[in-house]
Amino acid sequence: MGTGFSIDTPLRVAKYGISSAISLVDDVLIEQMRRFHCRRLGLQYLEIPESDDDTRANRITAYLDLLNELVRDQVRALQSSPFEPGSEITRYFEMLPDSPLKKSYSDMLTIQYPVEKARRQDVLRCQATPGSIDVNIMTKLDRDIYRNGNKLPRCEVTPRARCDHPSFSPRGLTDAFLVTSQDLKISSRMTKASSVRKLF
Repeated sequence: MGTGFSIDTPLRVAKYGISSAISLVDDVLIEQMRRFHCRRLGLQYLEIPESDDDTRANRITAYLDLLNELVRDQVRALQSSPFEPGSEITRYFEMLPDSPLKKSYSDMLTIQYPVEKARRQDVLRCQATPGSIDVNIMTKLDRDIYRNGNKLPRCEVTPRARCDHPSFSPRGLTDAFLVTSQDLKISSRMTKASSVRKLF
């Protein structure tokens, strides 16, 4: 799948509990996508220019943070939607495969008593969690960065990471971390990418 077709897939499917993967390759495309979604949703957009100290790392960080924020908003909206035909939360549960959660949803539909039905719906709302988002950072394509004619150093990190969104803790994903690898390299400030949390 081409980068242009997968870079914002989570915005389309994560709220329905569907896991997806995005490939972060071209930081110019990443920045264009961040600008597009910010303007589409009326959010403030501050450009990260080529002259930035670590352009690629900061653009990837900003884009992942935006994805985190937007998916969180989508899930909150889904959870607050009514259980009625065609609603977002109904679509979520109707698409589930056979599972205990799907059975709980089916059982709720058969209940006739309004109070008990509402109670079960509240429980189901809390269980409507988004799919995980795999992040494939193509570090082999990272370019050398120069400042004042000097090549900046790099640090070694793993190329594939996973950001888990199901809990959406109040801290978001700011407790991020990356671990070192002897094989691949990426510019040093990528270790600050706040939306990359759990590694494979």
